[in-house]
Amino acid sequence: MAGIRIEARGLGRRAMDGTWLWRRADLVVHAGQAVGVLGRNGSGKTTMLRTLLGLLRPDEGTVYAARGTGYVPQSSQLALPFAVRDVVAMGRVRHARLFGGLGRADMRAVDRALDHVGIADLAARSFLELSGGERQLVLIARALAADCQALLLDEPFASLDLDNQRRILALLGSLARAHELGIMFSSHHPDHVFAIADAVVVLRRGEAPVCGPVSQTLTEKLLGQTYGVPVEVLQLPQSGSSRRHAVPILY
Repeated sequence: MAGIRIEARGLGRRAMDGTWLWRRADLVVHAGQAVGVLGRNGSGKTTMLRTLLGLLRPDEGTVYAARGTGYVPQSSQLALPFAVRDVVAMGRVRHARLFGGLGRADMRAVDRALDHVGIADLAARSFLELSGGERQLVLIARALAADCQALLLDEPFASLDLDNQRRILALLGSLARAHELGIMFSSHHPDHVFAIADAVVVLRRGEAPVCGPVSQTLTEKLLGQTYGVPVEVLQLPQSGSSRRHAVPILY
């Protein structure tokens, strides 16, 4: 499994009513690769991530995930005024010795995670005082502190303004390329996938997901079928190259 961070074969999961959310999913996330997950509301994006993580049991198929795969949920349940450093240190819990607490090596890992994400200056701040974008960065740092090889993120751009979306996108791209993580994230917007993803998983309820390289897979036809509206994919120049953008066609 060298170089493979996550792999699923024939994966399927049912909804609460017994119908299939998706099935026969075959996908691989390699080291240094970012993979986006797209689909309409109710298509099972969160369920896909939680199944790959092992939090949910698949109804069919098999999953392999690298040791210590990190997970960043769509929203945090933290309600107490923990300092940012303490929140990030929670990622080291599985490394702590029984009744021994965190050691120097653990705190060095926490400091590295804060530095990688660029929030060392927030270490003493209360998590509850932070903006939505800052909280997302803290949760990503918490996952990195666990020395994970793969990172799954559930709609990390939800409720963020454009500047914070840009910041998270740049960070995820950097973590994949520079740190050899396998990154998988869900989103409502194809532009997030076009921006940094190498591959895409498109969920359509009750069907096998469509998986493949972004450049070949994410076509106007597939996007239109997935979202139920005509979609135009524009190729726009950007810094000496070009980038694709998905725009719904209005009548």
